[in-house]
Amino acid sequence: MGLGIALAIAVSSLAVAVMTPLFIFGRRFRNRLRRHPAFTPSAQATWNGSIDYAEPDHPLLTELRDMYDLEAIAGTGAEIDRFVRLMSWVHGLTTHARNPSWPKRFDGLHLVELAREQGKRFNCWMYAIVLNDVLLSMGFASRVIHLWPYVESPNESHVVVSVFSREYETWIHLDPDMCAYVTDEDGTPLGIMEIRDRIVRRAPLRVSNTIHMAYASLLGKRLLKRLYIWYLSKNILRIDCPVRSGPPDEPQVPGKAYLHLIPDGYHDEWLDEPRVTERGSTIHYLRDPDLFWQPPSP
Repeated sequence: MGLGIALAIAVSSLAVAVMTPLFIFGRRFRNRLRRHPAFTPSAQATWNGSIDYAEPDHPLLTELRDMYDLEAIAGTGAEIDRFVRLMSWVHGLTTHARNPSWPKRFDGLHLVELAREQGKRFNCWMYAIVLNDVLLSMGFASRVIHLWPYVESPNESHVVVSVFSREYETWIHLDPDMCAYVTDEDGTPLGIMEIRDRIVRRAPLRVSNTIHMAYASLLGKRLLKRLYIWYLSKNILRIDCPVRSGPPDEPQVPGKAYLHLIPDGYHDEWLDEPRVTERGSTIHYLRDPDLFWQPPSP
């Protein structure tokens, strides 16, 4: 058997192995979203403040921007093009690891140093932390967004970034781990809520050609894009983010606060009061997407 034929058979087998869960589990994930499609603000939320974003002149962000010449990497032109260049740079720093060891410092500057100098591999959370600090250093309001599946104690979830676009006046979804963003059929970049709604309605979604998924390099772009939407449909039922976005060692009040956006009919009892974790973090549950996705101050 020739090498070309063997490779074709291997790729075909891999494609079948990937498509099987797409068909078997894809409907289950969409049905779960369809059972919880709406977000109706509760009468009284336990949090009604505003998200705090680190300023670009924060010492760690300034050093990150200047050391790696992020202005040159971002380039000029449309905001989305600048976002994608920065995301692609972050994605190219290292390769994906399922269970990497945790570093002592969780800021973008330190993680970039570990990747470039020690070959540190990242998981999705580490990629998101780096891109978030990169965007903040450039003056863009951005947040690390944790995407959660239906189950309360999942074995696997996903972490991405949402950045506010002044050109589109909305939040845009960026995935530095998989180097992807998503648009509608007209090429308009979408945020998490629009992607979620379109999955529920089976409306068109277009995944960027920049996509790269670890452990799936043999698959073609078309299949990778379908796999990505399937993966989002599993992890996009509920969403959380820190109340403060930026390097963790900036002076702040003790304890970390999070917002967790849950849909109608999903553990409504969580809305009654905040939950304090074993590590002292406070989680505020809410169903108001406008409050969760409030735009940054001008």
